[in-house]
Amino acid sequence: MKRRVVLLLAAVLFLAADDSKEEAIKKDRARLKGSWNVVSLERDGSKPATDDQLKTVTTTIDADGKMTVEANGNAVVEATTRIDPTTDPKSIDFTFTAGEMKGESAKGIMK
Repeated sequence: MKRRVVLLLAAVLFLAADDSKEEAIKKDRARLKGSWNVVSLERDGSKPATDDQLKTVTTTIDADGKMTVEANGNAVVEATTRIDPTTDPKSIDFTFTAGEMKGESAKGIMK
């Protein structure tokens, strides 16, 4: 009987932890939602765009985490995102679904 109670308690705690993780993800998605100006970009240790080129780049993230990057008003990259609020700093993974990086993935951090 005690074993069942312990297992039940462990299951309830696991579900509660999962719910709090999902709530944290929802809060982070709400903070990221909107349009953002790109001020710095680095890929494989180099800067693929000048500061003037970056002024034309905008990133839009929706409530579900879909990201679209536009340059001069044209979509150049689309991606889905996955947030992990349990890491320190929080991590965000990108899976590119369209554009020049389609099929690739990237890892990022959130502060």
